[in-house]
This record gives sequence, structure tokens and C-alpha cells, in this order.
Amino acid sequence: MFIYIFLYLLSIRKGRSDVEHYKAECAARDRNSLCLRRTEARLQRLQEEEQKDHQRKIEDENRLLEDGAREDVRQYVKRCKERRRLSLAFRVKEHREHLRVQRRLKEKAFEARHEDSTFHSLDQKYVALAKEKERAKAAINHLQHLSQGCTFSRNPFASLLD
Repeated sequence: MFIYIFLYLLSIRKGRSDVEHYKAECAARDRNSLCLRRTEARLQRLQEEEQKDHQRKIEDENRLLEDGAREDVRQYVKRCKERRRLSLAFRVKEHREHLRVQRRLKEKAFEARHEDSTFHSLDQKYVALAKEKERAKAAINHLQHLSQGCTFSRNPFASLLD
């Protein structure tokens, strides 16, 4: 029986050493696995940082391009407004010039009508004076004719009344 106990104790001891050896192998394997996972995690973090840096660079370039595009659009709109303002200013200037020309033409037409009416009234005045002169001359002629042989049988001013 003693031998059985001894063998039993030896087997337990041998089993313990196997267990200890197994535990040591598992611990070594776990350490190696942890080291490997830590290395892979570092690698993954580095790759992610590189991707983030690359993405940031792309975003910075895009932002610069968008800012440049916005600036171009702002400059284009500014040029369009300037061109439109100049066009409007030119049209306003042209309109004012047309108004000035029209005013001058109206003034000239008014002066021409005024001159025409002045000349027309002067013409009427001189025509009336000429008619009066003719009548006076005819009356004087008639009176002279009558004074040579004056008869009251007819009206001396009959020719003027006609």
C-alpha cells in the first residue's frame, strides 16, 4: 500500500508539474498573444493616424479650393455689378443727353413759333397799314378828282366801302 501511495503522490507530483508546465506554456502563449495584439493595435492606430492625416490634407486642399472658388465667384459678382453699374451710368448719362437735346429742340421750336407768330403779327400789321395807306391814297385821289368837278350825286367813299 505504501507503494501505491508513493506512486499516487508521484503521479500527483508529475501531474502538478505537467499542470505547472501547461500553465507556464499558456502564460507564455498569452504573453505572446498580448504582445502580438498590442503590436497589431499600434500598427492599426498608426494606419488610422496616417489615414486621418491624409484625410485632413485632402480636406485642407478641398477647403482651399472652395475658398478660392468662393473668392472667384465674389470677384465675378463684383465685376458684374461694376459692369452693370457702369452700364446703368452710361444709360443714365445717355438719357440725360437725350433729354437735353429734346429740351433744346423744344426751345428752338418754341422760338421758331414765337418768331413766326411775331413775324405773322408784324405782317398783318404791315398789311393793315398798307391797306390803310391804299385807302387813304384812294380817298385823296378821289377827293382830288372831286375837287376838280365836285358833285354830290354819288358817294365819294363808295370805292372804299366796297
